[in-house]
Amino acid sequence: MRRNAVPRAAETVPRRGGDDAGSVRDVEWYAAAMGDIREGLCPSCGHDEVIEAPLQQLVHYKSGDTISPIGVVWQEDQGFFADDATPRNGIQMYVCRSCGFTQLFTESPGTIPIGEAHKTRLIKSGSR
Repeated sequence: MRRNAVPRAAETVPRRGGDDAGSVRDVEWYAAAMGDIREGLCPSCGHDEVIEAPLQQLVHYKSGDTISPIGVVWQEDQGFFADDATPRNGIQMYVCRSCGFTQLFTESPGTIPIGEAHKTRLIKSGSR
């Protein structure tokens, strides 16, 4: 068995089939069995070193390049420049230092605004 033996989800979770295979319920069931890398242990290979970092992007401006955090939605700033915006609900990534397995988590998911103005919509299980 692998170092720090943590079984892979595919090894411990039987394959589900039937009419709901691939549904939201199936995905939630798999995610619950997968494990949370934020606990410091890779759910894929069992390695015990995990890197935490904000998800970022390189943005090109006429005045130069900058690194900007990535958020689920953006809030317009009332600053000097009319096109300034600040990301809301930032995304943190957790990366296994051995195999590279990565999980992303959004900060304060319950505060994400829903609606066309934010280009978001709420999907509830069974509402498709």
